[in-house]
Amino acid sequence: MLFVLLFGGLLLFAGCTSQPGAAQYVCPDGTLVSSPAGCPAGGTPPETAPAAPTSPTTPPAEQTTPQQPAPPVEELPATPEDVGTAGCNYLTDNDCPTYSLGQKAIANNGMEVTVSGPEQDEHCSTDLSAAGMDVWDFGYYYVLSVDVENCDQERQYVSYANFILVDSLGARYIADGAVNGENCENAREFEGGDMYPGSVDGGELWFERGDQRTLPDGEKKVIFDPNGVIDGDELIFLVP
Repeated sequence: MLFVLLFGGLLLFAGCTSQPGAAQYVCPDGTLVSSPAGCPAGGTPPETAPAAPTSPTTPPAEQTTPQQPAPPVEELPATPEDVGTAGCNYLTDNDCPTYSLGQKAIANNGMEVTVSGPEQDEHCSTDLSAAGMDVWDFGYYYVLSVDVENCDQERQYVSYANFILVDSLGARYIADGAVNGENCENAREFEGGDMYPGSVDGGELWFERGDQRTLPDGEKKVIFDPNGVIDGDELIFLVP
């Protein structure tokens, strides 16, 4: 009788635990329940991976290309012809500034000079044969006209000695301030002297050639040398 009761209880227990259609859910603490709602309160839910933090998206800063500096400009050294007449030697330079006959030019000392024609060849002498004497020969001259004006604010000195004639071969002739000769007594030699601001003067330049009857063919130059030395401040007038 006891065996029968034990066998029957086992059958009853087996029937309760194996009822068809019953679902089982494992709670986080290991408890078996029929649904998630049956899990004990305070259970810990399954851990989930934390979301990756996100940073605010900002547009990239606009990039600028640095401006390249301009290449340096090479400066060429100045040459004498670039700086005017200063340092231009009429004896050795062929590219000094020049002026034509009748053209006005102003020197560095403020003197305005104009050399003009017509060119003249003169032979000065005094015939004393009537008095039983010889003919006095004072030589040959090459003659041009000159006008000067002091455009400076200071007194300047200028005379015939400031003028030189250079022929085509480079020979130089000085001007004479006191021409002798009976047949040349009407000469209007330019003598010059102290000239005050605004004053003008003029006359003839008598370049003495001695016994040289003619000048070599070719272009000649009349040089106005305001300082009395060849220092590059000269004015150069071309005589064809």
